[in-house]
This record gives sequence, C-alpha cells and structure tokens, in this order.
Amino acid sequence: MSLSVSETHEVPGRRETVVGMRREWNFSLTFVHQAARVVMQLSPQWESTFIDPRDFEQLNRLDRDVKHCPMMPALRYTDLSAVMKPKNELWTEIPKRVSIMYSHIPPDMTLAAYCIRSVQHVLSDPHVVSVDGSTDLLHLRVGGKLRCPHRLGGRRSFQFRYHVSVKSKLIKDMVYAIGTIINQRGYLCTVQCSEEEELEGYLKKNFLPQFTNPDKFAVDQDVEYEEMTSTILKEQQELFGELHY
Repeated sequence: MSLSVSETHEVPGRRETVVGMRREWNFSLTFVHQAARVVMQLSPQWESTFIDPRDFEQLNRLDRDVKHCPMMPALRYTDLSAVMKPKNELWTEIPKRVSIMYSHIPPDMTLAAYCIRSVQHVLSDPHVVSVDGSTDLLHLRVGGKLRCPHRLGGRRSFQFRYHVSVKSKLIKDMVYAIGTIINQRGYLCTVQCSEEEELEGYLKKNFLPQFTNPDKFAVDQDVEYEEMTSTILKEQQELFGELHY
C-alpha cells in the first residue's frame, strides 16, 4: 500500500515540479495454525468466514469414520477474485468458497487410504450427488484420484471433484478437492463455486499456484503462538489459529 502526493508550483519564467511526501507500507499477512501445523500467506481480497463448531459437529454425526480419523477445520474464506473469460466477454465476481481441513492420521495411513477417508467425509454430506462424474456413490474407484499432477504444499497429492445439489435453495455447485499427507497429518482443501468455467479458471490462475507453492502454503510446520493471558483468547487460538502481520 502506498501514498504519494505531488504538488506543482509555477514561478515566473520557470515551471518546476516539487515532489511531496511519499510513504510506503510493505506488510504481509500470515495465517498459522498450531494443531494443523500450517503456515500460509493470506491475500487482501479473501474474506474469512467464521467457522461454527456446531456445523462440524453436525457433519461429524453423519460421518461414519469420525472416530478413526476426524476431519477438523483450520480456515475458511470466500475469494471474490474475478476470472477473466476468453474473447473479452463480460465477467462478474462469482464467489469461490475455500475450506482447509486437517486430520491427525494413524502412523500407517497411506495417501490412498487418506484419499478414501476424504471421499468418505465428503459423502457424509447428503447433498453430494456425484463424485468425479459418477452418481454410483457406493462403488467409487480411487485409482484416478491418485493420478494428480499437482502437489499440495509441495507434497504428492490426490484430487477429485464432486457436485453439491440443494434443491430447496436452488443450489448446484461444483467442488474441487485436493489432499495430501505428511508424517501424522492429513490435509484436505476444497474450492466450491456455482459455475464450472469460473471454478476451472480460478484453480488454474489463483488457487493452485498459491497452494502448491510451499513458500505460500506450508504444511507440517512447527508453529508457536503468542502467549495470551486470557483463557478465552487461548481457546480461540487453539480452534481458529493466529494471524501474523
């Protein structure tokens, strides 16, 4: 962010420009989460979304494998970045809702096993109608999901897409999911959008360049919080992480 002021003074027989005060602030905003062991850069256009613990409590009640490997929220935000469309077509700001979840995984869990676990978690939402184009949700295959060319946080990953349909709200969204494991943490990131073309453009130009760059999204990191005297603030840190400026 910068502020510059220029003033022009005219003197008889001479014209000169006097450059006034210029102030510049360079700062970065970093999100850290100790339990998730995540460190990531935030962008100004992201609108953080409050995570209501009751939402995940409700979802976990529907999750068949929650006791074995619970999925917990680390961060949610809405990105209104506009994606340019071909042929200079008019474009609008379509919200992209991003969610980052993490798990404490068993020592012997493989990437394929965590992929299955992530799909199981997704299917605990009764509004999911298809996964990777298949509506036969009882007989899904893992193989194609592991052939992921992208590396979440610089780690070998899996990916899949699914559709969410809520008829009562006239919602039919497409969701992209990518996940990875490292040591005893599993990570699952999702991006939800109402338009497929918008989602694909956002993934290519915004989301994947951010989340596959370990300098911008780092996993399995040692995180220390600032010491808080308030018990309430300590609980907030534990649940929702901390921002560093």
